[in-house]
Order: sequence, then C-alpha cells, then structure tokens
Amino acid sequence: MPATCFSGQPRGTGPERGAKLEWQRHRDDPGDHPSGPYYLLACADDLNAVTETNEANNCLASTTTVQVTRPDLVVTVVGNPPPLVGAGSTLKVTETVKNQGTAAAGAFTVRYYLSADQQKDGGDVLLTGSRSVSSLSAGQTRAATST
Repeated sequence: MPATCFSGQPRGTGPERGAKLEWQRHRDDPGDHPSGPYYLLACADDLNAVTETNEANNCLASTTTVQVTRPDLVVTVVGNPPPLVGAGSTLKVTETVKNQGTAAAGAFTVRYYLSADQQKDGGDVLLTGSRSVSSLSAGQTRAATST
C-alpha cells in the first residue's frame, strides 16, 4: 500500500508549542488511502541520524484515535433537457452538486455527457461544456446553469 503521512513544521521552539499538521500525499500515493480511525504516532530520530542504545523506543502512540475522512461528491439535481436539440447546437444544463462527505472537497470539474441510458459508461458522448467548482465544504451544495 502506498504511504500517506502527516507533515508539518513546529510553530515555536518550546515544548508548549504545537506543530501545524497537514495531510500530505506522497508522490506514489494514488489517493486511495482508506478513511477510518488512526492513532497518531510521534517518533524521535525517525531517520536514525543519532546512534542510540535502544532504537526501538523512539515512538509513542496517542491514546485516542483521529478519524480520517474524505469528501463525497454527488449530483443531487440535473434539469431535464428540451425534448429536441439539433446536433452541434447549444444545450442549457442545470445541475446541483452536494458534498455529502465529512471533509472539504478541493477544486473539481462537473462534465456533461449524452447517454443512451441512465448510467455513465464508455459509450457515452462527452459534451464540450463543463463547470469548474473551486471547492465545496462538507455538507455544502452548489447549483449552476451552464451552456
């Protein structure tokens, strides 16, 4: 499984200062790290820069877990198209996207297809129009009309 980690820099130098931790994917991580509960580990000399008497006692785990979550984008509304449209003409599309997950979603694109059935598959035709969404907080909904 590809590695995923937290990374951060201390905000200060004293023991009372915390570290700003950010979720960061390693370049070999495809982004499929599972959601779920994780213990936080703090490890001194993790890169073995110091030769020690005991290298096995450098880490300590938190007593509680942190829940790692993800966004979950769903289209909740798509407007019905007109009954007839000429090939090559403009089609007005109305849709609403919701982030039903518990984490914010970064930038994404809503794309539109013509399909012979109600499921997206390899036979569907990608239309040239699309909509860019800069972000969507957990629970947030955004509606738009595109042509």
